[in-house]
Amino acid sequence: MLINFYEPMPSFLSKVANKVLAKHQGLANVCFVLPNHRGGIYVKNELIQLMKHTGFLPKIITFDYLVEEISGLTKISEIALLFEFYKVYQKVTSEKDRESFESLSNWAPTLLNDYNEIDIELVSQKDIFRDLKRINEIQNWEPQTELSNKYLTFFQNIDAYYTALSQNLINNGRVNQGLMFKIALENLDSYISKTNTHFIFVGFNYLRKTEEKIIEKLLKINRAENYWYRYSESKLNNIINNTYLDQYLNKWAEFKEHNTIIKAEYKPTPKKIQLYALPQQVSMMKYAAELLSSQNSLENTAWILADQKTLPVALNSIPDEIHDINITMGLSLKYQPVSQVIKDLFKLHLSYQNKEKKEVYYKDFLRVLEHPFILKNLPEIQKTVISIRQNNNRYFDINNIKKLFGKNMPKAFLDLFLLVEANKSLSLLERINEFIYSLQDKNAVEILQKHLQLNLQLIQSVEDNLKEINLSSLFKIYSNLIDNELINFIGEPLKGLQIMGFLESQNIDFERVIITSMNEGIFPNTSKKASFIPFDIRKTYALKTHHEETKMTNLLFLDLLSKSKEIHLLYNNQVDVMGGGEMSRFLQQLLWALPNVEHHEVSVPVNYQKTEPISIPITPKLIRELKDLLQEKISPSALISYIYNPIAFYQQYVLKLDEREEIEESAADNTLGSILHESLERLYTPFVGKHLEVNHLEGILTNIRNMVVDTFVKIYKSKQIHTGKNKLILEIIIQFIRRFVQKEIAELKAGHQIKILALEEQVETKVSFKKLDIPVNFKGIIDRIDLYDNQLRIIDYKSGKVERSQLKASDLDKLITDYKYSKALQVLLYAYMYTQKHPEVIGLPILAGIYSFKNLNAGLLPVNFGEGRQKDYTITSERLGMFMEYIEALILEILDPKIGFVEKEY
Repeated sequence: MLINFYEPMPSFLSKVANKVLAKHQGLANVCFVLPNHRGGIYVKNELIQLMKHTGFLPKIITFDYLVEEISGLTKISEIALLFEFYKVYQKVTSEKDRESFESLSNWAPTLLNDYNEIDIELVSQKDIFRDLKRINEIQNWEPQTELSNKYLTFFQNIDAYYTALSQNLINNGRVNQGLMFKIALENLDSYISKTNTHFIFVGFNYLRKTEEKIIEKLLKINRAENYWYRYSESKLNNIINNTYLDQYLNKWAEFKEHNTIIKAEYKPTPKKIQLYALPQQVSMMKYAAELLSSQNSLENTAWILADQKTLPVALNSIPDEIHDINITMGLSLKYQPVSQVIKDLFKLHLSYQNKEKKEVYYKDFLRVLEHPFILKNLPEIQKTVISIRQNNNRYFDINNIKKLFGKNMPKAFLDLFLLVEANKSLSLLERINEFIYSLQDKNAVEILQKHLQLNLQLIQSVEDNLKEINLSSLFKIYSNLIDNELINFIGEPLKGLQIMGFLESQNIDFERVIITSMNEGIFPNTSKKASFIPFDIRKTYALKTHHEETKMTNLLFLDLLSKSKEIHLLYNNQVDVMGGGEMSRFLQQLLWALPNVEHHEVSVPVNYQKTEPISIPITPKLIRELKDLLQEKISPSALISYIYNPIAFYQQYVLKLDEREEIEESAADNTLGSILHESLERLYTPFVGKHLEVNHLEGILTNIRNMVVDTFVKIYKSKQIHTGKNKLILEIIIQFIRRFVQKEIAELKAGHQIKILALEEQVETKVSFKKLDIPVNFKGIIDRIDLYDNQLRIIDYKSGKVERSQLKASDLDKLITDYKYSKALQVLLYAYMYTQKHPEVIGLPILAGIYSFKNLNAGLLPVNFGEGRQKDYTITSERLGMFMEYIEALILEILDPKIGFVEKEY
């Protein structure tokens, strides 16, 4: 079926305003009632434009406000309603069947929503609750479990809960929305007798039963007018309005006689409708912003968010040149930084209560301390964070937390971490309020005040209704409260770009419309609301189902398309693991019905810009700093760092920038290496200066575990080493050392002699190079020096895997240019420094090599000077002299102003 759209002339609200002004001499006693506040603003503007003389503007309200006025009652907050229901629940339910408040808070909101809907749709609660009870009696004919018994008892009491709750709410003068509508209908005659107001109902395309009855009664006594619109083009009229409008017109005589049907006058004009498929939500929002930027004027332009959760992304996508923006929707409070901080504080305290020892896990602690909101307001907290990471603390005694912060932290902040006693959960909220009071964040005043208001409201509700509440229940209520609370925007409602949700667009005409998130499941929303009333019962009692929700959404969508002449519809086509990326069924319908709809697959351009390597020029000042460094000390590791990446050398050794300290939940590779090195040193130290004997090493074998455990605790700074990954790492280190000792026992039994000369020996030597005007001071620590069958061995331990090929030194130039051979450079420099410190060893056969504990079967891996497959391990003074010439060349390169420090790319 082909749908022909036409461009409207005067807007619907303009036509309504014209008709009302023509019909009424004055507007002082007229009251406009509209579905939303936004429509009321537009009606007011139309009236101002059309009024030709000075006069009073009419009252303009929503139906909810009208009902509140008629009923004489106020609407109760969701928190207060939950506690009122808990009171009723305790009275009605026998003691043996009662649940805790925490358990009740999981299902009570669903039941309260059902109560609300039953009232607003004027359903007989006696009948519907009777049917629900019978259905559940049949399903639980012979209850087999305590749970099924409780479920049946619940449905037996559901009517009693409703009756008692309704009576309590009415007595207190604060009711839920459904009860307010029901009482307003009952009070309507009394209200009408006390006022001469004439009501104008505008654009209610879907009416709830109480709304229908109120309008019907007002129309019957000629105290109201009801304005709907219908499109004169027959095909469009059939699709858009007949679902509900004809149903109302055919059902009630009053509607037939007293309604004004606004028929739009159109002139045939082609309508521009374009669909855009884009990958991911962010690219969709960015493209919508590009569409806005391409417009000369944004007056009478609406950006409608089908998914209201995307508002933060939409706001961040708007170009800077767009200044006039009005937002008719709220931003959820849960997206605000302070909300997350408070939730993290709750989680922190819940973790206290779940442990026998009152200890704080570091992740829970740092999640609060490192939150941007905290760091912004308390920048001095950074010192505490650094200290925690440096000390590798994983758990903190709650009683000692204050000591971590020092004396300068505000008391209101320190109090946030005090232990919350089991029966005083509200004290946490009170401390949070004190902390909020102490803040001077001018950019978040409104949000902080909103939190204070909600926290005080929650505290009062709990104190009035419960003797005590546990922290878990309080957190659950608090989270629901925050997640459902909105921060409203303030702006000029008729100027510039209009950003809104779908419902806010009702009755308003826009020339240009951009709608984002047009995906199935989002538009229409296919998620079903939680309810104790099953689908078939809902249909029987004419309660709204998800089918009606879809119909209403379709009605609003087609209405919006019909009134606009330029429409851009965007959806996410990125398929995810849950089957996302499907366009809305409404878009499928458009593509089928309208052959002139343009469908674009938009690929988001990737702005890849090749970055140039970082380059630091060598200045005279930098040369002086480098020479100071060389004269003070330079280690083999520093030279290797330069070979790997000159920028890394510059950052670590010139700028002295250390990597961010991270707390190790399990020992990191460098920590594992430190534990291995120190354990070997402590195990072999008693035998320094002695020839090793088999009984020495067998004694070491019996002591390995105790020594490694002691060293692990010392270096790791925690006793948490016997569980999880740390347990595995502990066993790996023990196994490494055991295999190493067993290998040496086998060598001794094979007739070899091993004498330990030194362990972890610090070596240092100053070298005067021919081409340098300063001496260079080399420093290092050699893991082990020994005599093996009268051969001097310079040994370095590596916990990782090393191959023989990495110790090739036939081409000494590769040692200073290729990071692969850095280990050969390291041990050769160790050998040079050792021979300078102990010239008496010159003349002995010397080799330098590495024990790789992940390649122990290969034995000691010595530096090999042989060409190809030849083996030549002997280190002579001549070879060391040649090697140092290359070291000199490397240092000259570091100081060369023509080269500088240039980042290497891997």
